[in-house]
Amino acid sequence: MLKNVKPVRVVMLFEQINQGVWARAYLIVDETTKSAVLVDPVIDFIERDSAMLVERGLTLVCVMNTHTHADHVSAAIHLARKFGCPYLMHESTGVSCADLLVEDRQEISFSGLDFTFHLSPGHTSDAMCIEIGDFLLTGDFLFNGEGGVGRDDLPSGSIDDHWNSLQVLDRFDPEILICPGHDPPGLPESTLGENRTSNPVLQCSTRADYELWQRNEWEKLGEVSRLEYSLPANLTCQLPDPGYYR
Repeated sequence: MLKNVKPVRVVMLFEQINQGVWARAYLIVDETTKSAVLVDPVIDFIERDSAMLVERGLTLVCVMNTHTHADHVSAAIHLARKFGCPYLMHESTGVSCADLLVEDRQEISFSGLDFTFHLSPGHTSDAMCIEIGDFLLTGDFLFNGEGGVGRDDLPSGSIDDHWNSLQVLDRFDPEILICPGHDPPGLPESTLGENRTSNPVLQCSTRADYELWQRNEWEKLGEVSRLEYSLPANLTCQLPDPGYYR
């Protein structure tokens, strides 16, 4: 039996890599092994992200999506194919090329990176939060502060499911940082506890209050641009039609 062996301490880098735009993506790295995970990468930045991995000497071990995106084309499957790693989503997804599917509360480790997945449908039926360390990647399930949450009027969205899914947040420490799929450029992450006092959705006391908030958002935001290109591309794992870039 080995004695006096100290456990290996994982030094983790957590970085939001899409600066200056609303759509956020996250790079998570075990700096000891240089193993990397990307969450919610965007097709517009695939060349930049590929070059970044190579330049930093990182090994991409998994690409994850918090949900099936409708407002932009995901780079997840294309990066997974390029670097030969799994594409992870929740098992309820309709994305057939996602080859590593997880259940609610399932835990998976990649190198020294320990992830736990939490089903949180509403914005989409396959939406999930990804917990790692002191960070909670919420996709469009929860934004920071005045942003509220993602809209529920898109394909597979459900007001009832989203309202019920908010109970998932009771699983987490108030000090966990909320890292969403969208937020204004430069807005810092807030803790869950801070969001409970600043986020209007978390101030809703009834389902009727929540529906009113959602419907006001739909009217304010209007139609989703690129929906006709983004959703089919993400579901079929194809590159977008050239019209997407106009």
